[in-house]
Amino acid sequence: MRCRRERKRSLLHFPVMNEGTQTKTIEQLAEAVIDSAAGDFLVEVKSLPGNNIKVFVDGDAGVPVDRLVHYNRSLYKKIEETAMYPGGDFSLEVSSPGLYEPLKLHRQYVKNINRFVEVVKKDGIKKEG
Repeated sequence: MRCRRERKRSLLHFPVMNEGTQTKTIEQLAEAVIDSAAGDFLVEVKSLPGNNIKVFVDGDAGVPVDRLVHYNRSLYKKIEETAMYPGGDFSLEVSSPGLYEPLKLHRQYVKNINRFVEVVKKDGIKKEG
């Protein structure tokens, strides 16, 4: 009589999510956490190697550090609840875009009217004004 070896299988099933799906899910979770009534808005979510997630939040009047901390804690909890990173194997950074981050949304351009900026054109030429 032959014995069949059975592989141990987990009873839990985590659907495989590609990077684009994960980023979209995190964007939706971030939108739910961000206080739009305070004038805050999501600028961008970046998924970096090693399950590192960067979320950029801006505001019409800037975003105070205490609100960024609140967004970070709330979003971290929501990402954990989705179980898209088993064992909590991810890091999360929520910040406002720095001086060297490019403007991505029309709302950011409006916010920066009458401020000095440097623009790098597609041909590589820099313009200041």
